[in-house]
Amino acid sequence: MLSFLKHYVFACLSILALTLVAPTRLAAQNPQLNSARLNQAQTFERVGYFDRAAEIYKQLFESDPRNGIYYQGLKRCLMQVRRYDDLLAVIQGRLTVVDDLSSRIDIGVVYYNQNNQAGAIKHWNDLLKQYPAPGTYANVAASMKDSRAFDEALRVYQDGRKRFGQENLFALELADLHASRLEYEAAADEYLRYLSAEARQLPFVQRRLVELARGSEEAAQQIEKAVSRHLSQTSNTTDMRRLLAVILLENKEYARALAEYQTLDKLAGANNAGAEIFNF
Repeated sequence: MLSFLKHYVFACLSILALTLVAPTRLAAQNPQLNSARLNQAQTFERVGYFDRAAEIYKQLFESDPRNGIYYQGLKRCLMQVRRYDDLLAVIQGRLTVVDDLSSRIDIGVVYYNQNNQAGAIKHWNDLLKQYPAPGTYANVAASMKDSRAFDEALRVYQDGRKRFGQENLFALELADLHASRLEYEAAADEYLRYLSAEARQLPFVQRRLVELARGSEEAAQQIEKAVSRHLSQTSNTTDMRRLLAVILLENKEYARALAEYQTLDKLAGANNAGAEIFNF
């Protein structure tokens, strides 16, 4: 039944495609037609007909190679069907009309997926030298991560932090990368590094640490270790104790969690006596 519906949708979309075929020059002058064709391409893409979607995206892209929506759609579909040579030609064509750094970064993605990892890494490293800015480091590392070049992504984030002399730079990106590698203590370190610069983000950091801690007992133990270490190194002991208490609860260390809440209650003073214990 599902297969029948999928083929039925494809047939309907194919009929619709015939009504939307127009010369590229005419399409460029007809925004309503382009909008309809874009919707059709997106529908083909959603149901998994990537080759058919790519045909329409390509027509749209050729009518306006500066349009990022057309380019991204065509790129996604060509990546799905592994038409890497075609995608490389598309990127080169786009770069003749717009000097787009993200498109240059995409060349490395194509190389990496063509099993030319050395060429991809060299290309990305060259871009870091040509465009030395935090945004370049962030985008190159993100593309490396998406390509599953995790070690290289980690190196780029860390090199960028050193190069620009900002110890909190890329903290969230590094936290996410470490978490994806199951390096929970390192991930927690980065979230806490971020918190030290953005004190108002305590609820966000607490939520992320709890989510990670719930993944496994090992994760909870690693996160507890990181929070305990930061507690011994910070002057803002109240926030760090709250985090530690929450993680101890997740780790089923109830007696230790209660002790932290009792300490927080003492720090709160007589006017707020019992307020922290209530959170236990």
